[in-house]
Amino acid sequence: MDDETPLARSATASRTRPRTSTRPRSRRIPTSSGALGWAFLAVAAGVLPAQPAYAAPPRPVIRADADRDGLLTPADDAGKGVWTQDRGALMLPNVDDDQGRCPTAGPGGERLPDERLADCGDATDTVVNGAADLADLAPVSLTATRVPAGTTATVSADPASRAYVRIFARRHGRMVLLKPEDRLTADELSRGVRLGVEATDFIRDPRTWAGFTDLVLRVSGDGATTEDRVRLRVAPLVFQHDLMPIRQLMTADHTTGPAEVERGKPYDPAARPRPVETGEAAFRRDLRRGLDRAGLPAPLYNYPTGGDVWMQDLFKTAYASLPRRAAGNTGSPSSYGPRT
Repeated sequence: MDDETPLARSATASRTRPRTSTRPRSRRIPTSSGALGWAFLAVAAGVLPAQPAYAAPPRPVIRADADRDGLLTPADDAGKGVWTQDRGALMLPNVDDDQGRCPTAGPGGERLPDERLADCGDATDTVVNGAADLADLAPVSLTATRVPAGTTATVSADPASRAYVRIFARRHGRMVLLKPEDRLTADELSRGVRLGVEATDFIRDPRTWAGFTDLVLRVSGDGATTEDRVRLRVAPLVFQHDLMPIRQLMTADHTTGPAEVERGKPYDPAARPRPVETGEAAFRRDLRRGLDRAGLPAPLYNYPTGGDVWMQDLFKTAYASLPRRAAGNTGSPSSYGPRT
């Protein structure tokens, strides 16, 4: 018909195309060209106006010192779920006794076996034992993120490492144990959460536990649950060796036995004991002179050996440490080894 518009004729002609054509077919609509005509062409071509993308609500990020610079910053987030020799957060084996609460002797003064001594330490309870113990916790944080009301979150170690890791959170002004089922509130997440993590032991047998833990943050809200995680490994236990700089020296005191000190006998390791062995006085004199010439004025400390001249049979000194920027406790020193 002559009164058909060019747009209608185009639509009519499209019906004569073979059915094998993949081009969309349109319905004949008498209209005039213009804005409505362009809208028809857009629908016929399969092009619809773009809908605004759904923006997922922001979620907190769990962060540990993955770049080992002693700070928690966005630079720690890249690759935080993988631990390598060069990158990855550390935690301390918190096996010391910062408040001296652990017994050193049994009832009646009998010596405790090594297993009993090892069973008591800062990691054997579920509280933070003072400021020095707080410094032994690896810093971890949940970034402050405004979340919808009703949002909650949990933080837990992966099941394989849960027996070797303890997580604390600052809640109501103090650090308290955070259990896997404990839920952080939307208010806490909006303000950010400070966490502290300790390992309950060092690596004794890598076949049992290789020292790794994955801390998993699960955030639930608006009908969805998201996860974020970071991997930590327990800091290695480093034993003393002859290439380490000397800060203090310790030598055997033959006048006092270790069991006497364990039972509570007062002992001053800086006091000069009475010489017992032949040549002991000359040895101490020459050692003191050598330390002074080397610029090491610290006292020569003594250890009660009770006559055993092989101090290395009594204990070995070792330490574990974390990167720190602020002054304070940088490690959890430990003495470990068989006792004779």
